[in-house]
Amino acid sequence: MPSKRRQRGPGPVDRLSFTENILVIGSPSPPPELGFITSLTNCKKLKRVYINNNPLNGRLPSSIGNFSGAQLNAFVASKCGITGNIPKEIGNISSLESLFLNNNYLNGSLPNTFSGSWKLDKLVLPNNALHGLIPEDLCQLAYLASLDLGGNHLIGRLPDCLGNVTSLRSLNLTSNHFTSKIPVSLWRLTDLSEFNLSYNSFTGSLPQDIGNLTGATLIDLSNNRISGNIPSAIGGLPNLAYLSLASNNFSEQIPESFGNLVKLWSIDLSGNSLTGEIPMSLLQLPLRYFNASGNCLSVKTDQEWKYRFGSDSVLPNGKLCPHTATETSISNFKNYTPRN
Repeated sequence: MPSKRRQRGPGPVDRLSFTENILVIGSPSPPPELGFITSLTNCKKLKRVYINNNPLNGRLPSSIGNFSGAQLNAFVASKCGITGNIPKEIGNISSLESLFLNNNYLNGSLPNTFSGSWKLDKLVLPNNALHGLIPEDLCQLAYLASLDLGGNHLIGRLPDCLGNVTSLRSLNLTSNHFTSKIPVSLWRLTDLSEFNLSYNSFTGSLPQDIGNLTGATLIDLSNNRISGNIPSAIGGLPNLAYLSLASNNFSEQIPESFGNLVKLWSIDLSGNSLTGEIPMSLLQLPLRYFNASGNCLSVKTDQEWKYRFGSDSVLPNGKLCPHTATETSISNFKNYTPRN
């Protein structure tokens, strides 16, 4: 008789994805804990959990820390209507590499236990209602490449120790309530590619040390209270493609060194107190967007600017000074695509 083969059951679950469904946890008040997460912690081989884009409408349970006995390295729960605090027990998950909780309703302060998740590479928490300070505990994450805390209610000074996280490639702190000067330690992040501190209340001036950010492709410091001259060292950033210093208190001239930014395609210097001539060297750049409105700038040769950006890109007298009644400001240098 032929031998019977034992039917093997399914192996251990190592990836769970319920992305973009309509999974709903009931809606009593207050919102319930997401109890199914407690059940998932029993799956000791589980490596990745994707539950994003589901109206779960509940709170993360403290039992999420029980994934410490598993091999979990990714937890993605974006756009799930999650409320409440981020449990401090999340720092118990030493295997965690990626945490995405963006676009929820999380509140409370950031836990000071993230250093327990010492392998964290991506910490993505924008568009919530988190408040308080950035804990210095984050500075111990030696592998952190992406830190995104934009669109929250965080306050105070940035911790100086952030400049010690040399693994950072993307730092996004836009649209919070940070104050004081930008820590000088941040200018040591030579491999930082994206640097966004826009829509805060940073003060002080920019040092020439900003030229150390040689890996930067995007720098956005717009809508702050930064003053003084624009450092000429910015012109030495070989990879810079996007620069916005709009709506600050910068004065004096646009540095001639900006003509060296051979990869720059977007620059916004609007809403400052800049004076002098716009460097003609900017005409040689691959610009697709140039906004210098709301300053008191002039151009040396109108015809070249008209040829480069269109006939209505400059004033008849070559001036861009909205503070003088006899000189009309237009929405020049805005949204212009260069002609071929």
